[in-house]
Amino acid sequence: MLKNMKKANFWVFIAFVGGFASAILFDSCSQAPKTDEAQVQDTVTVVSQPVAEGIALDLTNSKITWIGTKPTGKHNGTLGIKAGNLKIENGALSAGKIDIDMAALTVLDITETAQNADLTGHLKDADFFDVVKFPSATFEITATSPYTPDPAAKKEADDMSIADANTNVTGNLTLKGITKTITFPAKITISGNSISAIANFNIDRTQWGITYKAEGSVPDKFIHNKVNIGFDVKTVVTQ
Repeated sequence: MLKNMKKANFWVFIAFVGGFASAILFDSCSQAPKTDEAQVQDTVTVVSQPVAEGIALDLTNSKITWIGTKPTGKHNGTLGIKAGNLKIENGALSAGKIDIDMAALTVLDITETAQNADLTGHLKDADFFDVVKFPSATFEITATSPYTPDPAAKKEADDMSIADANTNVTGNLTLKGITKTITFPAKITISGNSISAIANFNIDRTQWGITYKAEGSVPDKFIHNKVNIGFDVKTVVTQ
């Protein structure tokens, strides 16, 4: 009997260790990218700025990236940019607008053609961005302010936040016909009449009505609500 009890305790221990290890593995795979969390406000300040104002974006050298995650992995890709501009006032970024081409969404991490097409098509359909109904999205800058990183904050190796951010950018993000004000840190570089802006942050997709397999809706088969967005945009060089 004592021998059986020892064997039983051994297997309980193995089950505990195995379950603990599985929990660690699950948790390590289930996290959204580590980066800045965009502050989101429901009250939107509507500012109208025609794309023609400001300095036009260099569409060849500008990009918008995305990363989506789930417990079993992640996918990443890009969004298209139709047009855009950034405006300088008193030596600082003051306004801007980016017209985003949702129909130009790409998936970069899947090399197999049919699988890539399947995921790209699904992201464009009504479960996610509903590109037929909402072919465009926009981000319109409404305000900027100085940003100073916390010198005591420790940046982990997999942290995607911009280490040398210098500006808080506030603007209206319109996605699937829903507009909300977001604020995030960015690195803004101005050289003469040229501007570059780099930012990386997470948003909660459900706040823009993208609720397919949201967390809590499908046990163990959900897709994380947080989506990572990266901006790396530059204006054309003017004389």
